[in-house]
Amino acid sequence: MDEMVDRFKSELGDVEGVGVVRVLSDDEKERLAEVEKEAEGNVIMGLGRGDNQGVKEALARDCTVVFTTDKDFRWPEGSNVVIKHEGEVIGEELDSEEEIKRLKESDRDLSVSGSFVLYKDKLSKKALHGGEEPVVLFPPKRFKRLESLEGCFDPVFGSPSPPADTYLKKVLGMEDDKEHGTAIAGFDFS
Repeated sequence: MDEMVDRFKSELGDVEGVGVVRVLSDDEKERLAEVEKEAEGNVIMGLGRGDNQGVKEALARDCTVVFTTDKDFRWPEGSNVVIKHEGEVIGEELDSEEEIKRLKESDRDLSVSGSFVLYKDKLSKKALHGGEEPVVLFPPKRFKRLESLEGCFDPVFGSPSPPADTYLKKVLGMEDDKEHGTAIAGFDFS
């Protein structure tokens, strides 16, 4: 297992924009889960409670690593943020310029700000004035580059909340600056 972990760390360390890579201990994983749970209770962007599924899934793997990122790091494909209300996606951050352009040119009632799309045609007034609270999801992302590693099963990427990012920077013994972020990745041995 140590050899597999070393290969995983080495491969991850070779990704552009990745700096320090370190395995989280069981105690650190437990504390990170607590910090994320506390953050979930906060209203995010004034839209609703959070649900960081990416971090939860990475922490549930046999091995979880924390790594630092800089401006050159390219996130795995897929939405980084999805807002759901009563089971419907009412907003999401998209990483496809073509999809954003297609949506802008469509007849749908939506609002686009940078890479974030709010689907006004799916937004219920109940979401803003009572009713079920929207959920701001941070979905798990496939880490395709690491899927080809022999013995590495189901690698997943998670992006920590700001309080969890601060905690992870402390774990790594680094300053909490704006130039670097943290992320986690996890995988199963079999």
